[in-house]
Amino acid sequence: MIKRFNKKDLNLEKYNNCIEKAENSRLYAFSWYLDIVAENWEVLVYGDYEVVMPLPIRKKYGIKYVYHPFWVLELGIFYLKKNKEVEKELLEYVSKKYLFSEFRLNSDNVLEGSLGNISLIDLRESYEVISKRYNKGRRKDMKRAVNSHLNFSQKGNMEDLIKMFRENIGGRVSNIQDADYENLKKIIKFCLENNLGELYTVEDESFNIVAIGFFLLHKNKVTTLITATDFNNRKNGANTFLLDSVVRKHIGKELFFDFGGSNIPSIADFFNSFGAEETHYTLFKSGMLSKIK
Repeated sequence: MIKRFNKKDLNLEKYNNCIEKAENSRLYAFSWYLDIVAENWEVLVYGDYEVVMPLPIRKKYGIKYVYHPFWVLELGIFYLKKNKEVEKELLEYVSKKYLFSEFRLNSDNVLEGSLGNISLIDLRESYEVISKRYNKGRRKDMKRAVNSHLNFSQKGNMEDLIKMFRENIGGRVSNIQDADYENLKKIIKFCLENNLGELYTVEDESFNIVAIGFFLLHKNKVTTLITATDFNNRKNGANTFLLDSVVRKHIGKELFFDFGGSNIPSIADFFNSFGAEETHYTLFKSGMLSKIK
């Protein structure tokens, strides 16, 4: 039986325990993460918190709808044991109970609707094996990075990251607000304090930051949450060098490197150019009010 809970009525201990122990656990689904990124959120619960589905909620013109917040790569349905029938029931429930919804499921959920790409590298393999899969463009970027004397380190901070992102990428991202950047700061701060993330920078030989990124650590994955590069200095291979360096740092561990996913073909192609294995997530949409944003 499916029950719907507001956060205040939710058994947070049981909910977070389900997310922690879920076969498809993701950081984005924990209550602390949702509290940061979502204005409000509800949860669909099946059984005694055996399956849960967090739903970020907004209201417009008095109408409640489900949306996908910034800095959340995957949400959807989380379970102690996979049950396709329950997954379908939950998606049908969302379609019936909310006038509009649009959000990303995680890659372990039932696939239906339009898809986005998730690219993974198995870090249990050797770097020699992994790097041989890089395409011509990535190998060329690595040569440029070496010739430019780039240096990979953990010297940067979240202010450096947000500044570079806003100046080079933020203007191209629709609907991103100052509050979203403040939320990002809170996520990074919490993750760094709790060993759930790492922030890395790439500097040129004059010690200028030319690329920077924050990577989540959870279970068996290292996941790109956000990266930024200096668009005025793009011919040195810094972005490729940054991602390659994170791969090198974790090589030989029982981990996968997750590029973070995208439904933009050019970005997905870039991730796959590292020879990554491809899987997909579903962009779930339902309801008649498609003009609500």
